[in-house]
Amino acid sequence: MIVLGIDAADYRLVKRWNLENLLLTNHASLETFSHSLDTPATIEVWPSIATGLPPEEHGLLGGSRDNLEWENPILRLGSRLTSYLPTEARYQLGRPFRGNTSLESPQIDDAISHLFDAGAVRNWPGITPAREWGRASEWFGQVSRGELSDKEYVQLEVANDGQVLGWLKAQALTDASLAGAHIHGLDHLGHVYAERPEKLREGYEIIDTLVGQLREVAEDLVIVSDHGMQQTLTDDSDPGVHSWHAMVSTTMDGELPESVFDVRSWVEQRLEQEDGPATDPATIDAPEDHLKELGYL
Repeated sequence: MIVLGIDAADYRLVKRWNLENLLLTNHASLETFSHSLDTPATIEVWPSIATGLPPEEHGLLGGSRDNLEWENPILRLGSRLTSYLPTEARYQLGRPFRGNTSLESPQIDDAISHLFDAGAVRNWPGITPAREWGRASEWFGQVSRGELSDKEYVQLEVANDGQVLGWLKAQALTDASLAGAHIHGLDHLGHVYAERPEKLREGYEIIDTLVGQLREVAEDLVIVSDHGMQQTLTDDSDPGVHSWHAMVSTTMDGELPESVFDVRSWVEQRLEQEDGPATDPATIDAPEDHLKELGYL
C-alpha cells in the first residue's frame, strides 16, 4: 500500500479541475483541525495523520514551531535569538552557515508509535527529517526576495516533488507492503499563486500527471491532504491562507476515513486484511574476496 500525503491539496480545486489521478476512484472531503493557529498547520496535522494523536499528545505544535529548524542545536538557538530581526537580515546572517547544515523538521519522540513503524517513509513532517520540505522552504524564501522567475520556481517545486514520487514508485515496483511520503509543492504554489488560479492550475496538473505514473504501478494507493488553500477562484475571503478543504482518495472500495485522526487506523485495518510479503534475508552470490577487492566489503 502506498500512502501519499499532498500538502494543501484542496478538494474543491481537485474536483473543479477534474484531476482524475488525484481523485482516484473513491474520494471524499476529510475533516482536519487547527490547534495553535486559526487554520491547520503543517507541523501539527501531518504527525497527527501518522500517529492518530492530537498535537498535545504527539508534542509538535504550530505557531513559532511551524517552521523547519536548524539541525545544529547551536545554530537553532541562534535562529531563535534573532527571530525579532527582519527576514532579510536573518537570511543574510544565516547565509554563511547554510552550506554546513540543513533545515530539518522537528520530530516526534521515538517512543511514540506511528503508521510507518513497519514500513518505509520519506519527507513526512514530524516523522522524518523532511529535508525535501526544507529545500522547498529555501526556494519559497527566494521567491519572497524576488530571486526566482515564475518558470524557475515552478520547475524547482515540481522537480522536488517528482523525486519523492519517484521514490514511492520504486517502493511500489519492489512490492513494499507499506510506504508513505509527503510532498509540499502545492502548498507553496498555493501561497504564491493564490490570486492567479491559472498558474496554480498548472502546478496541480503537473502533480496529477506525476501521480498518474505512480498510480500505474501501485496496487493500493491512498492520497491524503492536511488542508486546502484559500484563493480567488472560489471567492475565499483570505487568498493565500490555509483552508479547511482537506481530502482523501484511494483506489480501494468501501468507506473512507472521516477525519485526519482516522487515517492511521483506516490504513492499518486494510493492511491486516492482506498477507505480508516474504521476509527472507537478502544474500550475496558474488565471491567475498572479490567484493573486498572492490571495496564493497
